[in-house]
Amino acid sequence: MASVASNAAPLRVLLVEDSESDAALLIRHLERGGYRIAVRRVESAEEMRTALDDAGWDIVISDYNLPAFDAPRALATLQASGKDIPFVVVSGNMGEEIAVAMMRDGAHDYLLKSDLARLGPAIQREVREAEERRRANEELQLAASVFHGTRECLAVTDGLRRIISVNKAFSEFTGWTLEDVIHLPPTFMERSETADGDMDDAWIVAETRGHWQGEVWYRVRSGELRPHWLSISAVQDPGKRVRHFICSSNDVSASKTAEQQIQYLAHYDVVTGLPNRVLFQERIEHALAAARRYNDVLAVMFLDLDRFKNINDTLGHPLGDRLLKAVAQRLATCTRTSDTVARLGGDEFVIVLTRTSVEGAAQAAEVFLRALEEPYQMDAHVLTVSASIGISIFPNDGDDVDTLVKHADTALYHAKDRGRNSFEFFTADLNRRAYELVRLESALRTAVERNEFQLEYQPRVDVVSGTITGAEALLRWYHPTMGCVMPDRFIWVAEDTGQIEAIGEWVLRETCRQNARWQAAGMPKFPIAVNVSAHQFRNRNFVATVQRALSAAGLDPHYLELELTEGIVMQDAETSIRTMRALHELHVPIAIDDFGTGHSCLSYLKRLPLTHLKVDRSFMDGCPDDESDSAIVKAVIGLAHTLRLRTIAEGVEHDAQLAFLREYGCDSYQGYHFSKPLPAAVFEAVVRDGQVPAEYAGSSAGIDAPAMPAGASAE
Repeated sequence: MASVASNAAPLRVLLVEDSESDAALLIRHLERGGYRIAVRRVESAEEMRTALDDAGWDIVISDYNLPAFDAPRALATLQASGKDIPFVVVSGNMGEEIAVAMMRDGAHDYLLKSDLARLGPAIQREVREAEERRRANEELQLAASVFHGTRECLAVTDGLRRIISVNKAFSEFTGWTLEDVIHLPPTFMERSETADGDMDDAWIVAETRGHWQGEVWYRVRSGELRPHWLSISAVQDPGKRVRHFICSSNDVSASKTAEQQIQYLAHYDVVTGLPNRVLFQERIEHALAAARRYNDVLAVMFLDLDRFKNINDTLGHPLGDRLLKAVAQRLATCTRTSDTVARLGGDEFVIVLTRTSVEGAAQAAEVFLRALEEPYQMDAHVLTVSASIGISIFPNDGDDVDTLVKHADTALYHAKDRGRNSFEFFTADLNRRAYELVRLESALRTAVERNEFQLEYQPRVDVVSGTITGAEALLRWYHPTMGCVMPDRFIWVAEDTGQIEAIGEWVLRETCRQNARWQAAGMPKFPIAVNVSAHQFRNRNFVATVQRALSAAGLDPHYLELELTEGIVMQDAETSIRTMRALHELHVPIAIDDFGTGHSCLSYLKRLPLTHLKVDRSFMDGCPDDESDSAIVKAVIGLAHTLRLRTIAEGVEHDAQLAFLREYGCDSYQGYHFSKPLPAAVFEAVVRDGQVPAEYAGSSAGIDAPAMPAGASAE
């Protein structure tokens, strides 16, 4: 624990304890941690109530068992006072069930007197969290002040659209008080139609999409109709159910025209009239969502005018702007209404083609280039321009907006390097990629028979004791001419060609065989984890395949652990649950890998027969310095323990991360902090001797991929 500065304010401790010696022991532990203590010891409910009334306390520490007073009654006394003060229970022999009951009733932590080394860190944490709660309460009070102090008309409804609160501005503008409108729908004073359609549709949009805004007409208490710009926002609970709607409105009768102009400028380019970067972002996200939903192909094109700067420099920016407008008009006439042409700035345009193909994108690019080549009559000047186009394809070249845009921009520069007036796909070197695909596919077909695959094992280490408690099997392909081929190069080929199941079965058999051999040689018995691909898991014979691998090796099912990603499980949740239950009946442990990075669904999580949750390395990278990553890791650990699951942290690389995991109760970890992945013989020696050879010792250099990932995720 970091010591507290000596000039800090004293820690105000209310101590429920009848033993002076035990009280002195607790105080000494705190003082050793650098605290200056202001303590008051009480032994009864009456003394405690008096103390709570007399002063403000930073923390309450209570012995569990006292002759006349105990921790449950002390906690009840604190709760009755209405004060938010951390409550920590200390006991010499408190059992786990009692401790859990105390935590459920409202205690913040519990400690055994034999483990008072945790006292300082626990108090520091609880005091900090109490301060955070105090600040959160202040923020709520501030929010209430803003709600009633703002000049916008605000109304809050429940999930059934019944008004439950309005602010002062609402009452002043409409003439209606809260008593007048309580439990009424806001539509009682809205005209049935808005500028955008039926008002009922607006509420449906707000409920399904989370937000709606538009112009409405309010009929105030005097009977007058006034135009308002209304925003309706849905507030969801953690289960994604709408609990409230927030309606915020402003009178726009005096600024309607100006507002329309502002909206236009916010979304459209003033030179060409095309969508600008903001509207382009909205449209491409919408198009990408539709492409995912319907398994369509989408093309993103970056188009740049060749040597446009020369025109601007020689003929001036006004004429250059006119040329840009003419280019925009030609591009717009060459696209469908479902496509988008936008100007991002300068002479850079971007085009989104929906429901297309690679061939269709190439044909469209040719059409654009030919259309732009035609001369432009600009006053006394006849101008000709050409363009270069870079193209990226969804889903081949990316699954998100940023990646597709970046890849299209990269392809644009390849097109310019080729001599301009041309187009280039991001996957420009298609011959090389096709050759590598054929080569890898052919080599993969014989890799199992030729014994070219090997498994390495990354130790899984107990966070507290530092002992090895298991390992994760990692696949390596040692090809006679290509050398060591890492999984991120060949796994996708194996999945595309259907060879992943044969390779996955080999990994299962080899893992079981190796673990059985180690156990027969007298090594400690622990599970070896294998990553399962989506193709494997979806095979109706997968459970039988696991059974065969275990039977052939004579391995107890408890010592083969299967790791599944959230994405695999949630692709078909009900089928996944049935398969996992069948594996559970075999007594095969199951872990969720990369937890929190996929499609987490807690309603399904509690139904899954799991034994472990794995904290993804992407969250561990920021621990303990990044507050968001740290909060996520703590939440995963807490959730796992609540569900009686064990936790494994991936990608642990330095002491601070390990200390963080130890503080918050993570069970085990793996990563370069302990060792790199080890060949079987080296792993066996490490388990026997307890020493990691220097060449495999902890290092943050390099990242390894798991034996059988659903993708090419790494450890």
